[in-house]
Amino acid sequence: MSLQAGRLALALFVAALLGLFIASQISISYSLADFLPAAQTPAQKLLLQQLEQPAAANLTVLAVRGPDSQAPTEAQLSNVIESLRESGLYSTVRSSLSDIDLAKAWQQLADVRFLLVASDYSVAGLQAAFAGLRDELELLQDPELLEIAARDPYLSLRELFEALPTVGGAATGGQWTTPDGHSLLLAESSAAAFDVAAQQTLYAATSEWFAQQFAAAGLQLELGGMGAISAQMATHIQQEARWRSILASSLLLLLLLVFLRDARLVLLGAVPLLFAALAGLLTLVLGFERVHGITLAFGFTLLGVAIDYPLHLFHHARGRTLQQAARQVWPTIRLGVLSTIAVYLAMAMAGSQGLAQLGVFTASGLLVAALCTRYVVPAMMPGELHATVQQASTAVGRTATLRFWPALLVVGLGLGLAWPLTSERSIWSHDLSDLSPVPASLLKREASYASSIGMPDPRYSLVLEHAELQPLLQASERLSARLRQAQRRLELGAYSSISQVLPSEQRQLQRRASIPHSAELAARLEQAAAAEGMATPAFGAFLEDAERARTQPLLSDSQLLKTPLREFVGSHLEQTANGWRAHVRLYDLRNPAELTAMFSQDPSVIMLDQKAASNELVMQYRSQVIDLLAIAGLLVAVGLIIRLGVRRGLWCLCSVGGALLTTALLLLQFSGPLTIYHLVALLLVLGIGLDYALFRCREEQDVFGRLASARAIMVCALSTMVVFVTLGLSALPALSALGISVSLGAALSYGITRAGSWP
Repeated sequence: MSLQAGRLALALFVAALLGLFIASQISISYSLADFLPAAQTPAQKLLLQQLEQPAAANLTVLAVRGPDSQAPTEAQLSNVIESLRESGLYSTVRSSLSDIDLAKAWQQLADVRFLLVASDYSVAGLQAAFAGLRDELELLQDPELLEIAARDPYLSLRELFEALPTVGGAATGGQWTTPDGHSLLLAESSAAAFDVAAQQTLYAATSEWFAQQFAAAGLQLELGGMGAISAQMATHIQQEARWRSILASSLLLLLLLVFLRDARLVLLGAVPLLFAALAGLLTLVLGFERVHGITLAFGFTLLGVAIDYPLHLFHHARGRTLQQAARQVWPTIRLGVLSTIAVYLAMAMAGSQGLAQLGVFTASGLLVAALCTRYVVPAMMPGELHATVQQASTAVGRTATLRFWPALLVVGLGLGLAWPLTSERSIWSHDLSDLSPVPASLLKREASYASSIGMPDPRYSLVLEHAELQPLLQASERLSARLRQAQRRLELGAYSSISQVLPSEQRQLQRRASIPHSAELAARLEQAAAAEGMATPAFGAFLEDAERARTQPLLSDSQLLKTPLREFVGSHLEQTANGWRAHVRLYDLRNPAELTAMFSQDPSVIMLDQKAASNELVMQYRSQVIDLLAIAGLLVAVGLIIRLGVRRGLWCLCSVGGALLTTALLLLQFSGPLTIYHLVALLLVLGIGLDYALFRCREEQDVFGRLASARAIMVCALSTMVVFVTLGLSALPALSALGISVSLGAALSYGITRAGSWP
C-alpha cells in the first residue's frame, strides 16, 4: 500500500470510529420549541409551554374518504369505527362530539353527580325539572332516557356534557366532515405527541391496518393531529436529509470531476467535508442533550461552503506540492474562517437551542474543514501536483485592480429601492408560525380538520397558578363568577374552566350539605310531582341516590381522569413542578382591553394573548440576534481593515455588504417578510461573500496566482449554487428558505466581487 493510500485509509478509519460513536450517542428532536427563544415574561413562558405540550396532544384525527373522492357511506364509516375500536390501536374512537357513550358515562359519574352539578332541590326546582323531563319523554319516547330519569330527573349529566367543550364546541351535532368530503374520526392513544418513535410506530401501524382492511373497498385515509404531524415530520426530515444529501453530493461530485479532471483530487476534497460534518455532529452530541432534525438536514449544506477550502488549495498548487500551496493560501483561508466563525458563535449566543445548534455546528464544521485543508489533505499527497487545474486560462496577464463602483452602485440602487419597498410592508415577520418547520400545506390541512371538529383555538386565555390544588380550584370558581358578569355585559361570548367539572372541596361540601334529608326531599318530590301530574314512586331510585350522596366521599381530579371528562380535565388542569396550573379558555372576547384591565391588579391571574405574546417574543428574539450579530460584524470589519489595510478591507466589506443588501431586498420583494431562517441564510451569504472577496483581493506573487484565485472562486460559486439550489427545492419551509436565499446570495456575491476586480 502506498503512503498516500495508507494515510487515506487511516483518515477513513478515524472517521468511521467517530461516526459509530456519534450514532450511539445522538438523540434527535423534532420539536418546534427547540427553535424558539427563551421566554422573558410570564405570558411568554406560558406560550412556550403550551407549544411544547399543547392540549389534546394525544389525539389523532383520521380523515376517511370513499371511492372516487366521495364521502364514505354511513355503513362504511360505521364499519371503520367498529374495526378501529376492535384493533386495539386507540383507547377511544369518536365520529362526533355527541358520539359519547352516555350509558357508560352514567355508570362512571352517577354516584358523584350531586357533587359535580349544582341542583335546586326546592319544590319549584323539582317542578321545573319534572316539566322539562315530561316534555322530553313525550317527544323522544326513549326507554333508556326514562331509566336514567328515574334516578336523575334533572338529567344533570347530559346537560353537563352538552354544555362542555370536550375538545371544542358543544357536545352535540352530527358527523364531523370537511368541506372537501372527508369524514373525520377522533381517536385517543397513550402515545405522547412528542414521543416521535411511538408516534411513528402508531402512524405506520394505523396506515397498515387501514390498507389491509379497507383499501380493497376504495376507502382512503389521512392522519392528522399533533402526534401524526410529528411522525410525518420526522419521516420527512429523515428522507430530506438522506436523498437531498445524495443528490447534492452527486451533483457536486460531477461538477468537481468536470473542473478538477482528477479523481484523486475529488477524493481528497471530500476529506475536509467528511470531517467537517463529523466535527459538527460531535460538537452537538457533546454540547446538547438532543439534536434537532432540521440541524441534521442542514448539515449537508456544509458541502457548498467547506468545499471552497480544498478548491482554493488545488487551484494554487501549480507545479508544486500541496504543502507549499497550503502555506500560500492558509493566511487568507484562516482570516475568512475566523471571521465567519465569529459571526456564527454570536448567533449561537442568541438564546434559541435550535439556532445555537446551527451556529455551533457550522462554526465547528468550517474550522475543522479549514484545518483539514491545511494539514491533513497535503499530507495525503506529498508529491507535486500536475498543472491540469491551471491549464484552462493563461492569456490574461494584468494585475488585478480593485474597483469600488460595482458594490457602491448595487448598494445605492438597493437603498433607493429600500424606501418604497419597506414603507409598504414589514421587513421582518412577527408571526411565530413562520418559524414552524411544518410545510404550509400540512398546516392548512390541520386548520381545516380543527375547524371541522370544533377544536378550541382561542387567542385569549387566563391562567391561574398555585402551589396547592384546592386554593387553585377556589380561585377558579371566583374567576368564573367574574367571567359570568362579563358574559352578562356582553363582553364575552363563552368560557371554559376546570371549575365547571371539578368543584373545590369547599363547594362540594356546600352541595352535599344542600341535599335535604330523605323525608324532607320525599315530601318536596311528592308535591312537585303532583303539580306536574307525575307518579312519585317512579323516582324512588333518585331518593335513594340522594340519601347516599349526603355521606359519600368528595370528588377528586384522579376520579375524573377515568371518565369521559378526562379530555376536558387534561386541557384545563395540569400539575407542574411548582404546583398546579389552571387554564381558562375565552371565546368570542369582544373587549380584550376591558378584561385585561379587570385582571391587571390581580397578580394571581395571567391573561395570555397568544398573538401578542408570540409577536413580542419573536421581535425580542430577532432584536437580540441582530444586536449580537452587529457586534460580531463590527469586530470582523475592524479585523479585516487591520489585517488587509484600509483599501482592501473596505473593498471586501463593500462587496459583501452589497451582496447581503441585494439578497435581502430580493427576498423581501418575492418571499415576503424575512424570518429567522432568512437571517441564518444571510449569515451563510456573508461567509461565502467574504471568502470570494478575500481571494479576489489577494496580493498574488504572479499572474498565475491571480488566475488560480479567479478560477477557484468561479468553481466555488458554482458548487455552492448547485448544493443550495438542491436544498431550495425542499418541501420543508426552513430548508427551502435557506436554499433559495443562499444560492441567490452566492450568485450575487460572485457577480459583485467579479465586477469589482479587473484581472
